[in-house]
Amino acid sequence: MNSFNIFVTQQKKIFKTILAGLAVLMVFRVIFMFRFGELETIKNHTDDFIKLFVNGLRFDLLSISYLLLPISVLSLSLAAFRGERYNRFVEKASLIYIPIAYSFICLAVIVEQQFYAYFKYRFNAVLFDFFHEKPLLLIKSMWQENHVVIIFLVIAGLVILISKSVKKLFTSTSSTNRNFPVLSQIGITILVIGLNFLFIRGSVTTFPLHFEDINVSDNEFINSCVPNSIYMLKIAYIETKNDFKTDDINKIPSSYGFNSIEDALSEFYRIPLDSIKKYPIEHWLFKEAQAPDSIQKPNVVVVLVESWSNHLINFQSDKMDLLSSMKKHLEQDVVYRNFQSSGNGTITSLENTILNVPYHPFFDSKYRFHPFESSIAYPFKQSGYETKFITGLEITWRHISEVLPIQYFDHTMGKYNILKSDPKAKSNTTWGVYDHHVMDFIYQQLKESKKPQFIFCLTSTSHTPFELPSNYPLPAINQTADIYKHFDTKPEITQDYLRGYQYSNKALGDFMDKIKSSELAKNTIVVFTGDHNIRSIFSYKENGPSHFRRSVPLYIYFPERIKKGLQIDTTKYGSHYDILTSIAPHILRGVKYFALGQDLFDGTKNKDQYFSINDAQTLHGNGMSDAEADSKNRAQRTIASYYFSKTFKEIEQKKQASSK
Repeated sequence: MNSFNIFVTQQKKIFKTILAGLAVLMVFRVIFMFRFGELETIKNHTDDFIKLFVNGLRFDLLSISYLLLPISVLSLSLAAFRGERYNRFVEKASLIYIPIAYSFICLAVIVEQQFYAYFKYRFNAVLFDFFHEKPLLLIKSMWQENHVVIIFLVIAGLVILISKSVKKLFTSTSSTNRNFPVLSQIGITILVIGLNFLFIRGSVTTFPLHFEDINVSDNEFINSCVPNSIYMLKIAYIETKNDFKTDDINKIPSSYGFNSIEDALSEFYRIPLDSIKKYPIEHWLFKEAQAPDSIQKPNVVVVLVESWSNHLINFQSDKMDLLSSMKKHLEQDVVYRNFQSSGNGTITSLENTILNVPYHPFFDSKYRFHPFESSIAYPFKQSGYETKFITGLEITWRHISEVLPIQYFDHTMGKYNILKSDPKAKSNTTWGVYDHHVMDFIYQQLKESKKPQFIFCLTSTSHTPFELPSNYPLPAINQTADIYKHFDTKPEITQDYLRGYQYSNKALGDFMDKIKSSELAKNTIVVFTGDHNIRSIFSYKENGPSHFRRSVPLYIYFPERIKKGLQIDTTKYGSHYDILTSIAPHILRGVKYFALGQDLFDGTKNKDQYFSINDAQTLHGNGMSDAEADSKNRAQRTIASYYFSKTFKEIEQKKQASSK
């Protein structure tokens, strides 16, 4: 046989093997849908089925291509190492490897269905707890609660069937007998390599296939049907590998320079050590809100704005209108410029602001399945608010759809919820629904609500690579050449960032225009802050404006009836940790809130004693030294690390007790 014909024949066999794998995964996907899904849910979301199966096919191609990569590489090498002897080696390798790989697929999908039956989640980091929580007891429990013998027999039968099928395919004498010209040989080889690359990448767009592509619907169960078990096993392994290590609570204080946790509490809260020792840590961490009985509960909207820079406010001018429709609101309302993000990436700032957790990435960890009363939504839910998280992103991003419903959010809404609710809403191909549509959606939620609303929003579309809406008019930016000297990037790149920033401000400003021109103005608090500063267009060299390196603004709109009762001094220093502690005590009553932050409206505290904690630096007022500010920072981190490590330990102890 012609040596290139051997290559073509082998590729045909691999292609048939891939088709067989796709069929297996698709069958198990359908079984999963009807085994765990409610018939009514499936009927009501038939419009999502095309997206479900198309994206499911993409995940299946990716997973199978990765599993078959060793055989694919060997087969591709037939184009170079031609000959019958090498062909026999590839066939033998295929006969051994492919049955093992496909048996692994069958084992994974069956085990995951049993995992889902118990936990109601696809594979995640909890899977690997099996090796840490008395495996013999868990095996005993599995034996009692599952039809293990039947499952074993099914798997054994599938393994035998797979082995026979692969043997039949790869020992087949059928072959290609054609005379391929040299150009055809080159073209076919390039095509095979290209298809392998495409299958593994899973996408022809800007980004390769990633976890967020499981989102095809506004229904969480429909989304859970998209990925296959092999892909979810990989995600679970990555989560476990990247999981943070909790600290020994007995060693935490000394690692930050304190003698004890009481010593750190005394330093942070400025309370005598003897008084601190009378109560457990929870007594000091959770305060009870004491707003007047007569106060009417206002809606509260907190928006974490992608790359909303404090530094860029300084470049506002008539020639470069960066603030757009937000400019007048920044002039009219409460704005803190001595403010920093708590973290320097979106997910870190999000985790800090919502949960105050010092361990990252928390949303990817096994502890995300447990509620924490440190949640920003907790006091509002206890006060009778309807609590919502809204974003233009696909809500599987960083497991938002799994985490936040547990953290006292009644509703978690993302891309497909907004697109389904508003036919006029549009999304881009990178970061989801455009921010101005997200803000419109929040406005409608406020207008239609029957209960007071607490809404936390994360915007996304002012993010590189920039893909801004073409039909949303923005003011012209008439840049002059001398402007560029302030930036550390090429003019065209700088222009993109400035347009993204300008777009954010117009979306936020238009939202505030709507709020202030409606009845909501009398009963809605709106908070805007950035997730982090724009990091790419400034160099922040040692002689540069380091004050702005981690800085984002904090904007707050208060109804006049609430604003007049506050002591407002916008020269105070603060950060994300201070948002809840500055809002809750002035509008809530009789509920506990997590108080590891400052009250920016506390009129009894010297304004120069305020400080701003960011993961990378601490800034402070004139009333304290650098050493005192550093001590505050270390105390805060000690307390947070101690409290959460203690809570994690209690979770583990409960799990161990329940497994006995």
